[in-house]
Amino acid sequence: MSNYGYIGVKIMKEIIKQFRTDIGSLPSLEKHDIRQVSTHHNAGPKNHMDFVELDAQESYKFPLIEGPGIINCMWFTLSPYWRGITGILWNLYKFMKYSQMDSIKKVLIRVYFDDEKRPKVESPLGDFFGVGYGKYVHYHSKYLGMTSGGFLSYFPMPFRKFCQVEIVNTHPKYKIKNFYGAITYEKLETFPENFGYFYATYNEEIPCKKDIPYTILDTNGEGHFVGTTLNMQGYSRGLWNGMLLGMFFLEGNLNIFKDDDPDNIPSYECTGTEDYFLSGWYFNKNKFYAPLHGVTVRTRRWDALFSRSRVTAYRFHEPPISFNKKIRIIIHHGEFDQVKSDYSSVAYYYKRR
Repeated sequence: MSNYGYIGVKIMKEIIKQFRTDIGSLPSLEKHDIRQVSTHHNAGPKNHMDFVELDAQESYKFPLIEGPGIINCMWFTLSPYWRGITGILWNLYKFMKYSQMDSIKKVLIRVYFDDEKRPKVESPLGDFFGVGYGKYVHYHSKYLGMTSGGFLSYFPMPFRKFCQVEIVNTHPKYKIKNFYGAITYEKLETFPENFGYFYATYNEEIPCKKDIPYTILDTNGEGHFVGTTLNMQGYSRGLWNGMLLGMFFLEGNLNIFKDDDPDNIPSYECTGTEDYFLSGWYFNKNKFYAPLHGVTVRTRRWDALFSRSRVTAYRFHEPPISFNKKIRIIIHHGEFDQVKSDYSSVAYYYKRR
């Protein structure tokens, strides 16, 4: 065989190898016991509606999922708050615009695994899916997204015995006329010992405490940190040398302390907030969406003259950041926690329990 023939065979082998890597087990006829629960299960013999209504301060529980199993996709969509016949034009406007909706800030998602009484996932709906401030933004990442009216999550969520997903309308007055949802999961024969339970922990400080960093996550146990959605809003307005005065909170560094790290020597430290999100110069090219990092909300330059500056950013780690005993993730609002600002976040991680 000539050198060219040898090289051709070698290249073809590499292509086949890469094909198998990219496609994974798709061509392999393996058993995948895929099932789904949805709001359609709410329909009765004389009720063909495949959505549910959520009255003020009412919750809806999807049918209980029996394990062992693993959720591999969650999809939701919902209407803006219904303000009655007198507000029909407002309702129609909000539905057609589908961008700023207080319903996705007031509606919570809770996920319970096995016999736990407290949810391991608890967050405002919009924040969990990657966008704060009650905003709907058409975007997608590897794990989360909001796509053309839908909300989606591809985070794997394993469980041994049971899984219960609950949607809660916390508004004291208004109802959600239409909530649709579908949860796709795979039945497993056994629960692998190296599986961890999925957590999504929401936190907020309005405003952040002066001289004290904001805490994204502080937990004990064994697991790994996958990433975060972080919402930041300043109080100052205006421009100075082309810079948004309300974004000086971005000078703050992010620190990750885990296990036996000394208090002043983190395992992981970035050189500024936007640097942690793999960007620079106060996110000077505005919004963008990548598989593992992105910016879904960012106040544009001239808007800062009339409104407070906002940023929502997400970052996922591959491989994840492991911890054996504990992990604490903090971020400074300004270089010395001196910038008055509002922060909220969702931390995504896995732990044994």
